[in-house]
Amino acid sequence: MYKRELSLDNVFLCLLVIYIHVMSNCVSHLPKESPLYYPVFISWRLTAFVVPGFLFLSALRTMYWYRNQPMDYGSYYRSRVTRILLPYAVVACLYYALFVRLGWFPFSWKDLGLYILHGDIAAPFYFIIIILQLYILMPLWRRMADRVPPGAGMAAALILTLLYRWFGAVPYGQTAMAGVIYPDNLFLKYLVYWVAGCYAGKYYEAFSALLAKYRKIWIAVYLVCAAADAVWSVLSYGSNRIPGLETFHMVYCVAAILCLCSVCQWIAGRGWNQRRLVSEIDAASFEIYLIHSPILDILLLVYLEPHGITGPLKQLPVLAVGVYVLSILTGMVWTRAKRGLRALHAEKQ
Repeated sequence: MYKRELSLDNVFLCLLVIYIHVMSNCVSHLPKESPLYYPVFISWRLTAFVVPGFLFLSALRTMYWYRNQPMDYGSYYRSRVTRILLPYAVVACLYYALFVRLGWFPFSWKDLGLYILHGDIAAPFYFIIIILQLYILMPLWRRMADRVPPGAGMAAALILTLLYRWFGAVPYGQTAMAGVIYPDNLFLKYLVYWVAGCYAGKYYEAFSALLAKYRKIWIAVYLVCAAADAVWSVLSYGSNRIPGLETFHMVYCVAAILCLCSVCQWIAGRGWNQRRLVSEIDAASFEIYLIHSPILDILLLVYLEPHGITGPLKQLPVLAVGVYVLSILTGMVWTRAKRGLRALHAEKQ
């Protein structure tokens, strides 16, 4: 049931998420007067569809894989614990140890537990908390895809997503340490992307046909939405907030996901992704996602700043090359090691 276009989708999203966090250093520290600031900010903003993209793709792959076969929920949940939860908890602990070692705060078991629970020890980890919530509800999503028509299911998901975004989120000023879940950490904020992915996987042939038939339209819609989102974001930056930006950004995310899926389908149809590196990155994508942020902070806090390399533009080449190379290599080695251990365990049995 392997689909080359889905593998390529995953690889592009994996590379883009690294780009977001590498460029975040420039967005945070470049002077607003710099001629490079807004080009950097716009490119950073327009890659901010990767979390919706990952959620959509994860739901699609899961539903596609299990659409014609029963799901053993016991085995499924065990795999989520061993492949997602435990590696995340280990990396979060290492992250916390780094910050304690740097003297940012004293060690506390309670604080460590809360950081793991809320996914706020590092910026990318909120995605893991969201997807674990969605995994827990897998029987609901399977039942929905089987019994609820796609139009009704996606309409309900859109309404719930909008209602949560508009009325249900707690204030950002309240902290996870006070026991409050951040708005970004509850699956309802991203529900529409997950539900759309469920139906795309359930009816993959129809979805794939739409991607191919209207490819030029998806690309054109993406370009229009990207231009609008970029201009709107620049005009709304800082204190000049224009109402409706984040709601429109949802439209942009949908356009970006459809455009990416369509383009990857076109590339895969020409055999461009039949290379070992693509499959290796695809297989290691979660490990790469998990490890890229710690690598970025180690390079920044342990190497660059202590050696007097300051300023985002001076740091950018080292961060870009270092984070991409080290994250991909570490993820691939990690994945191969897991394969080896599973093979060894299977031989002993």
